Amino acid sequence: MSVLARLSGGGGSDRRVAALGSAATRLLTAFTMQVEVQRRLRRGTEQYVWVEHVLIGEGGQVVIGDVKTRDGDPEGSSSK
Repeated sequence: MSVLARLSGGGGSDRRVAALGSAATRLLTAFTMQVEVQRRLRRGTEQYVWVEHVLIGEGGQVVIGDVKTRDGDPEGSSSK
C-alpha cells in the first residue's frame, strides 16, 4: 500500500511514476494469485454447479441426477 501512497502523492518524474505504477501492478497481481491459491486450498479443486430454477417447456423431457454411460463414464466425457 505504501507504493500506492507514493504514487498518489504526485511529484516526481515520469520515469518514477511509471516505475511505481509497474510495482503496484506486480504487487496487486501477486496478491490476487495468493487469494486464488487460498480459495483453492480451502474449497478444493472440485467445481459444483448449483441450479436453482429451471423452466421446462411443454413436451420437454428432463433427467434428474447423475447421467452415466454404460461403461460408467459421465455422459459426453468418453473419447469415442
